[in-house]
Amino acid sequence: MEMLPYLVAAVFVMFVLIQFGIVFGMKRLEGRAAPDMSGLFDELSAPHPRVLFYFFSPHCKACDVMAPIIDGLAERYGNVVKVDVQQSPDVARRFAVLATPATVLVDEGRVAKVVVGATTRTKLETLLT
Repeated sequence: MEMLPYLVAAVFVMFVLIQFGIVFGMKRLEGRAAPDMSGLFDELSAPHPRVLFYFFSPHCKACDVMAPIIDGLAERYGNVVKVDVQQSPDVARRFAVLATPATVLVDEGRVAKVVVGATTRTKLETLLT
């Protein structure tokens, strides 16, 4: 029983380290050339030099919260691609997506910004403009 606080602390530290690893693993993609996206541009209304990829999972509660925001941005800007990681795991792998929701901004063929987790409409609009 006296070891319980140490065990709880160790589990908490491991959880935090795993979260940092996920975020760091995805953030290191920033500034690199974007993966081949040739088959994904069918969803776009017109070719854009700046494309926002939104990676989600159907069972993710934070993704459910972000869905109306992303749908509104897709309708307004036309350069938003929604990617279900369960339906398109190869695309998620190419973008090194390790957690959902994740948003990847590709600008002129390079990964400009990676946002891991839920974010606000304002931040996403800033990325698109």
